[in-house]
Amino acid sequence: MMETCALSRIPAKVKSSITFSENGLIAELQDLARSGMPYKVRLRFSGGVEAVCELEDDSELEKLLQESPFTAEANRWGDEIYFDLPIKLKLKGERTLMEVGEVAYWPEGNSLCLFFGPTPASRGDKPVAYSKVKPLGRVVEGLEDLRKVKDGEEIRVEITRG
Repeated sequence: MMETCALSRIPAKVKSSITFSENGLIAELQDLARSGMPYKVRLRFSGGVEAVCELEDDSELEKLLQESPFTAEANRWGDEIYFDLPIKLKLKGERTLMEVGEVAYWPEGNSLCLFFGPTPASRGDKPVAYSKVKPLGRVVEGLEDLRKVKDGEEIRVEITRG
């Protein structure tokens, strides 16, 4: 039964490349199951808003996972919330034009940014970052509630795998 649980968490593209032996090493299968799964970021704001983001699998984010949980201060810039990270990531910015719901890393400010509408740099309804950011994922829960977050609120940030 334990093997079935571990196997069910392995992405299909990984599963197809595995050769199984009779003794089936469970720990290795669980490690494989975790690889390729997105990071989940749960944000709890002191004003009561909660949001969940899913981020792509990137080796730099593994460093951030080691710092979790941590607290930060919410900064508002139009319909964007950004907050400082406890460590510097080695990710380069790629673009400024964003989509509603995107989450990105801002190298210049060493911050994680959540875009949920126009920013002061926008010329229409689409969010535009202050400077180039590296897109990492999406807000999957609580996107509409982010408008209720006030500048300066404390955020508890919890990052997990899958």
